[in-house]
Amino acid sequence: MRKAVVMVAVCCASLSCAGNRLQNGGSGCGGASSLLPLSSSFSFAHFSRLSTSTMPVALLPLLFGATLVAAQQTERKITFKNSCPKDVWIVGTSGATGNCADGCQTGSSCNTANNLCFFDVPGPSLGNHRVPVGQENTFTFPAWENESGIAWSGNFNACMQGTLCGANGKVADEGTCDSQGCASFHVGTMIEITMAKKNVDFYDVSNIGGIAVPMSFEPEVPNARAEDPYWCANLGGVTPKTGLGPNPWQFQVPDPKYNWVVANKDAPSCGSDADCNGSTCGLSLDQDDQVTFRLQCGQLAGYWTQNAICAANPNTDVMPCHDTFQNGQFNADIYRFQGCTGDVVSGSCYSQGAVGQCCGCADWQDVFGEATVPALTKRCESTNPLWTEKIQPTLEWLKKGAPNVYTYPYDDVSSTSTCDNMNGEWNTQNYIVELCPGGVYWGTTPSPAPAPADPTPEPAPSSDPVPEPAPTSDPAPPVDPAPVPSPSPNQCSNPSKRSARKAKRAVANKKKRAEALAHHQAQRHVGQHI
Repeated sequence: MRKAVVMVAVCCASLSCAGNRLQNGGSGCGGASSLLPLSSSFSFAHFSRLSTSTMPVALLPLLFGATLVAAQQTERKITFKNSCPKDVWIVGTSGATGNCADGCQTGSSCNTANNLCFFDVPGPSLGNHRVPVGQENTFTFPAWENESGIAWSGNFNACMQGTLCGANGKVADEGTCDSQGCASFHVGTMIEITMAKKNVDFYDVSNIGGIAVPMSFEPEVPNARAEDPYWCANLGGVTPKTGLGPNPWQFQVPDPKYNWVVANKDAPSCGSDADCNGSTCGLSLDQDDQVTFRLQCGQLAGYWTQNAICAANPNTDVMPCHDTFQNGQFNADIYRFQGCTGDVVSGSCYSQGAVGQCCGCADWQDVFGEATVPALTKRCESTNPLWTEKIQPTLEWLKKGAPNVYTYPYDDVSSTSTCDNMNGEWNTQNYIVELCPGGVYWGTTPSPAPAPADPTPEPAPSSDPVPEPAPTSDPAPPVDPAPVPSPSPNQCSNPSKRSARKAKRAVANKKKRAEALAHHQAQRHVGQHI
């Protein structure tokens, strides 16, 4: 279908340039007209420099009588695609929006237990929380009209059939899983996102709380930038598309206690895989009391982290959760040092002005190489020898298996991506989460192997004959449109003012990005399980 085009005649003889605006300069249209083609989807934002008070009267009906559609806020979507060998259940945790006493904004509800408002989590498209093998399930977030600059924030995690599923962590309670998702506490990778209305989104994949179902997280419209591998990245992807290293999701644990196995009271205890006759020696959590750990033979369901073990039972002797030490002026212990919580640390070591008591930092590109973590990844502003000694060794096996996935709360610089897909002033980007990306599940690929037949699925951007986003079809955001690339002196153009406006916008955008990142980081610590 041919695109409808409205040709608007601008009578140059009756217009003059003043203050970089078009003004009515006289009667009649004595000179040649300039024809400005306006598509049927033209946004009034593109004509923001034309004031109705200074525009020729004859031009107004042409503009406002034409079929012009201003950009509007749209609903947003996150689609979960199941490439695992079994069904998977997903559950959402929403971010806080404010205090109940101030009134909850549209699209959020009050939790009377803590008097905080939380974003509402919409129901999944399939009507339940199950994502069957080979199928998709989508969460659609309405375009709520409120004063917030955030469309939605929160996280989703997943559990696989036959592991932990149900209100009390019971195995195979599929009816409860369909209606509620996974257990309120379980080992699990999660995806986290802050979707902005008129700003960039921040999103990540996190293994801080352990690993149950491998996940990748990417935008529906990539909008990739060759100079920034963290822009619109496929985090957690087996074959990332933006210059990040691959995530093999294969883990060499330093101790069998990091293996998570499904609890079975009849299974024998163990000290290593050699005791298990083909099964895995790992740590299980008692399904009844949700407190007691046991090292036993069983089905490998995922991986614990030290942080997850201490969170499940802070008083356990399985890990040294309450080993104490002095961190500068802080009385610290392993549990709070892992979580970067309480009065034991002094913020992120990646922050400008960070001090030696900060909560850890690793230049991962030096640990694993620049083919795994890009060289341009931000480096530490400070380091904490205590964190490097006590915490980093418990994280390296995690980071090696999934290098652009969070391993601890301040792992931002190598694990967070930003993205947008602007339509006028509104961000319309949607996202896709692949469960068991590429079919990988604990270092194995189910048969038939889903390896892509295309010999060039992830080459360097400069040599890829089929770049990931097709420039002709990608609705990329407008980048300072200039209808006349090299304006002559007699045309309406003021390069110095335009440059000043561009610089002002850049400062404002940087501030908005910083505010959005701060919101995203805050939401990673405050949430409500749905």
